[in-house]
Formats: sequence, structure tokens, C-alpha cells
Amino acid sequence: MKIFSVQEMIEAERAADAAGHSYATMMEMAGEGLANAILAETDALSWPIIILVGSGNNGGDGLVAARILHEAGAKVSVFCNRSRDPNTDSNYKRVLDLGIETFSFEEFGTVEKFEKQLVKCGVIVDALLGTGLNKPVKGLYTTILDLVASATSRDKKFIVAVDCPSGMNCDTGEVDDVTLTADLTVTFGGAKHGHFLYPAAGKIGRLIPVDIGLDPLITEKIKTELATADVMRQLLPQRPANGHKGTFGKVLIAAGSNQYRGAGVLSAKGAFRTGSGLVALMTPVLARQSAVGLLPEATYPHIDDEAKLSTAAANWFKSYISNYTAVLIGPGIDWVDRFVQTALQHMKKYATPGEGLVLDADGLNSLARISAFHTHLPNDTILTPHPAEMARLLNEPRDVVTNSERISLTKEKAIEWGCVILLKGANTVVAAPDGRVVILPFANPLLAVAGSGDVLSGVIVSLLGQGLDPFDAAVLGGWLHGTAGELAREKFGDRGMLASELADFIPLAIQQLQSGGS
Repeated sequence: MKIFSVQEMIEAERAADAAGHSYATMMEMAGEGLANAILAETDALSWPIIILVGSGNNGGDGLVAARILHEAGAKVSVFCNRSRDPNTDSNYKRVLDLGIETFSFEEFGTVEKFEKQLVKCGVIVDALLGTGLNKPVKGLYTTILDLVASATSRDKKFIVAVDCPSGMNCDTGEVDDVTLTADLTVTFGGAKHGHFLYPAAGKIGRLIPVDIGLDPLITEKIKTELATADVMRQLLPQRPANGHKGTFGKVLIAAGSNQYRGAGVLSAKGAFRTGSGLVALMTPVLARQSAVGLLPEATYPHIDDEAKLSTAAANWFKSYISNYTAVLIGPGIDWVDRFVQTALQHMKKYATPGEGLVLDADGLNSLARISAFHTHLPNDTILTPHPAEMARLLNEPRDVVTNSERISLTKEKAIEWGCVILLKGANTVVAAPDGRVVILPFANPLLAVAGSGDVLSGVIVSLLGQGLDPFDAAVLGGWLHGTAGELAREKFGDRGMLASELADFIPLAIQQLQSGGS
């Protein structure tokens, strides 16, 4: 599924119209697709349907759907925000010619008629405001949406949003206070950024895209997509029967400190569970003492640092870094800036070609304090920040990230910094330096637990070490982590899981993907 910004969709429709595929034809296809989705997803022929029609193209889509639903045998009523002229509005004229009941809120008594119809109807189609909205909902629109919300709270109605629920910003995911929570959103040409950004993502219900005949040469240029199981399945590393531990990657994880003794174990466990043949855990003495008992399968480079990794530990990279196929730096290292700076220098100088790097957690916090840090990153680097870490990298307050258009921001910085960025959160965003973006369709509160990110970075470095390129490793790693969370939710519900337990679900997530599951 391609995912468009509002401007990208405007330009794609404009190009289609210029090439002879008219706006009128696109509207007909949109309305037909909307009607078909309503017929498929609801018991539309058993309950009266109200279609709320705004003055823009969104309303035109609703009028086309009203006609097709009526012709299919549904009982349809159309309520327009204002009077429409059948002499200039062909879709409205066709609705009138079919004898479909129509009302205008500009007419006296329509609000009262609307309230009575709300009691009887089973499906409400919100075709009031479309994707171009970027200001608060006001006036009559507020009254209409408040009445629908009130009726729905008394007696459940099936709400269908046309392209997006009215009041939703389709770029930022912001919503107005009166925005309805849809059961079904039918979007045209492709999904929009806001469909995957909260709080809007919590209001769209089931999302169904409808083809409106956009030129494939135009849509192929859209580099933002939704991750799917079919594509993820193709990324899984091969497991030849005659392979050995070297075949499946040797990864080095620099993690842990006296305060965060378990962080490295969680990452190493994530790497092993993803299929790494060998995992070396570089961790200080105090953390190593407990780690060996928790994870005897790992190897433990001998370093003398007792509580935190030091510059001396980073110098270890000079002689041994070429022994590994991928490196992870950061989980629980407790802001050891000199270690991170020195390790990056040695990675750039001594790493073998294709030996990738993942920077996570405290590794990112230290990175943020390096001037022009992106110039110090080795090739094939993946950054995996959560919003607070991303804000530190930007040297901005956290709300710059949480209130921004996360998709565009991640893409912009991946290009500027020349690395892959995985921005964690509900519907995680992964962006590449060449402008590609993938959104991962997972929003699971069970994953909001300390150590979950350490497991994720271990999964990603494992895939990187098994030969995937950085972007594919980040995308597939995020997918497996999200799928493991969904499998764990079946066992634990939405709370109470330990991050170490999450790692144990990774092989099951891989197995599900291999077997054709989603």
C-alpha cells in the first residue's frame, strides 16, 4: 500500500487529470468503491443509511455512493451542509432524479429532521470534510458531528469515513475534538500519512484503499509504503542446511553498565533468537558476572572496565572488530561519550566492508553530544531512537518530535544524516538515505515495557549480521519485533510481559512469516 502526503495526492490527481483521466472519472470510481465497501462491510440493505455531504470533492464522492447504494436496494438519505445546484452539480442532479431523499442544513427544520433520522439509521457516512483540512472544525459542521456522536453514544451506529474522518489532518494525524471514531475508513488512491499517526490512527477503524485510476508511473514515485507480510517474507535470510555459526553471522554487542546490567543480555538474547550464529557481548565486569549465568551461549570479550565502558574498551575494536559481521552499540551503557566517540572512529577505520552498525539507547544519547555527529557515522549505520532520543539528536524539545509529522521528519533526517533511521512508537517509521520509507503496522501497549527496545536492537543487528542491507534489516527487525508483540499479546493481554519473554517469541514470529501468516 502506497502512503501519500496530502500534496503528493493532489499532484497525482492533477497529473491523472492532465493525462485525460478526469476528476469526474476519479470521483465516480471513488464513489463506486465507497459504496461497494459499505455493501461488503455492513448490513447496508437492512438499515437506513445517512450520507453527510460536504461542499467539496469529499461530498461529491458521497453523492456518487448514495446513487449506487440506492440502486443496490439500500434506503439512503442525503444531508448536505448547504444547498446544491442541480444545474451545475451533475452528481447531485442524478441523486434527485432517482428520488433519493435529500436535505440541506440551510433549510429550516432540517436539524430536527436529521435528529429523527439518526434514531432510525444504522449506517452513517461521513463525507463532510476531506483530506485538505488543516484548521479547526467550526459552525454547522460542529453541530452535525456532535449530533452524530450523541446518537452513536445512545445507540451504536456504524460510522464510515470517506477518505478520513472529518476534522482529521491527513498529514500530521491531529484530530479535532468533534472528529468521529469511524468503524471503516475508505481512502482513495492510497492511504495518507495521517492514517498511521496518532491520535488519528485510533479513529479510522478498518482502512480500505480504493483504486481511482492514478497513473502507475506516478504512484511508483511515492516512496512511502506500508510493510506487508508478503514483502517481509522475501527478506528473511536463508538458512542452508549445511550452514555453520559463521554462516549465520557473528555480531558484537557493546552494552550494559553497573546501573543497567541486563540491557546487553536482552539485546544478545534478541540476536540469538533471530538466528545469529555467534553473539559476543562486550560489557563491564559487574554486568558480565551476572550475564554469563543468564546467557552462557554468548562469548564475552575480556575488558577490565568495572562499571562502565571506557576509551580503553573502545580501543579493543582496533584489533578485533574485523572478526564480526555487525555491531550494536548503546543499550544500557549509561552515557559514556568517550567510549562511543572512540568506537565510532575505530569502526570507520577498521571495520570490514559491509560490516554494519546499530546505535541505540545511550549510544544515541552520547552521539547527540558530538558536533555534526552524522559526519562521524560509519557506512551502513542504523539509528533506532524513541521520540525523546530523536529530540536529543535534533537538539530540540521532545514535543518537536511528538507533535511533528513523524513520517516526513524521519525521512528528512535519514537523507540529511546519510543513515537508516527507525523511529520507534506506535506504527514505527523506518527511513533510508535514498528517501524510501516503510511504516510498520503495529500499535501494541504490551511493548511499552523497559527492555523492549534492547530486544529490538538485538533483532536488527542479528539480521544485519546475517547479510541484510541496513534498511531491510531495520524494516524486517521492526516487523518481527511487532509480530512477536502481537503473539505475546495473545498470551498476556495488553500488559505484564517482560522484555526477556518478548525475545522468546521472535522464533515464533519468524515461523509464522515463513508459513505464510501475516
